[in-house]
Order: sequence, then C-alpha cells, then structure tokens
Amino acid sequence: MNNDTSFIIWQSGTENTDIYYNLLTSNGLVYTQPLQLCSYNSSKAYPRVKRNQLGEVFVQWIDYRNDPTEGSHFYQRISVGGNISWDQDGIQLDFGGDDHHARFSAGGNGELFVYWERGTFPNVDIMYQVIQSDGSLLLNNAQFVSNVSGYQSMPNTISDNNNGSFVIFADQSNGSIDLRVQRMDLDLISFEYSSHNGNSQTLSPVLSLLFLILLISESLFPIIPLALSPNATRTAPVKVAKSTIAQGLYFSAV
Repeated sequence: MNNDTSFIIWQSGTENTDIYYNLLTSNGLVYTQPLQLCSYNSSKAYPRVKRNQLGEVFVQWIDYRNDPTEGSHFYQRISVGGNISWDQDGIQLDFGGDDHHARFSAGGNGELFVYWERGTFPNVDIMYQVIQSDGSLLLNNAQFVSNVSGYQSMPNTISDNNNGSFVIFADQSNGSIDLRVQRMDLDLISFEYSSHNGNSQTLSPVLSLLFLILLISESLFPIIPLALSPNATRTAPVKVAKSTIAQGLYFSAV
C-alpha cells in the first residue's frame, strides 16, 4: 500500500455477523468483491485497525467461536498488496479467554504488541503479549505489566520504533486513579516492575500531557483526544482508533 491507497473494513450482517475489507485508491475500489477477513464459521464484530511503517495493516476483532457471550480477541496481518499473511482463522490472543479491552501497536518488522485487561473488578491486571511476524505468540505466558494488585484498566499503546512499545494505563491500586506508563522491550520490562517503587512510572501532569500528545502524534489513524483535567495524573486516557464513516464501516488512509 502507498499514500494513494486506503484500507476499508466493516462488519456485515445482523445475527451472524462477519467482517470484510477492501482497498480504495483514487481510481476506486481495488477489488470488485470485498474480501472476507476470516473464513472460520463464527460471528465476528468490532474490527479495529493499525498500520506499520512498511504499509502493512493489522486487524483486531472480537470473535465468538469459543465464547458466544463475551467473545475473544483475534488478529490478522494484511500485506501491502491486501493479502492475508497469517493463519486464515486468525491468531487468538489469550487461549484462556480472559482478555478485555485490548489495544495494540504495530512494530516495524511485522510484529504486533498487544495489551489488555485480565480479571474481574476489583482485581484486574494489564497483560502483555507479542504476536511475531510469522503469527506465533512470543511469550508462552502473557506478561504482567505491573505486579501491584488492585484495579488497573484502559491500556493504550504506541510502538517505540525500536523493537518495543510503551503502554499507558489507569491504576487504582491506592484507591484513586493514577496515570502510569511502562515500556516493554519485546519480552523485557524496561521500567520498574512495581508501579509504586519507581518514579519513572507515575506521570506528573506535564508528562501526562506530553505522553498523550505523543500518543496522538504517533497514531496512524484519527484520534479523538481526551480533554485533560487540571490534575492530569487523575485522568485515564480514552482513545478512538479509527473514524466511522457509516454504520459498521471503518476507514483509514494507509
């Protein structure tokens, strides 16, 4: 894909929904018939997309094949030419199915960094996993971003353009909401493991604002920025990763 090509993806159907995509250039649609993202016979919903520096597109969706109520996060990699690169059935993030509100960022070598919530309130942790360029999971067991117990939520992430990624998340382990950041270098934690033992994790109001600006400027798709309160460390980030142009239809220039 190049600057003249856009990637369009949408959810189709009512009771048994599926996901389709197409490419769009200044000459119109590339494919006369839309392409099915995943051929597995299950309901699929809520596609979300990111692009890497190579022009490849990564898709996240909720798939109900294993859990017809909550669903699970699945992923696919689309090549520059619009072809599916990973397993036709998609790559499942967490085989235990305990994955909620996942967010992801694309690395420069075809890998994907994924963060999500695991657990039930009030004991929720932020987890980390890498989907490698061949579609395999890097870690046998997902990594905890912090070893502090309590309620952690709403992760958001960007690639550091150097084989790693940053994650920002809300932490209520001390009762109030703190805004914290962690860096993961593939399977290694860069900052303090305990979010209470290192001043590099709890963000000051100025750093909170700068980090949110970084999230916005580094995003490859439109974002609705969150208006910060005067005490930014008490504000959790919220992100819209794509722009909606029709019901169930998502469009991003790539």
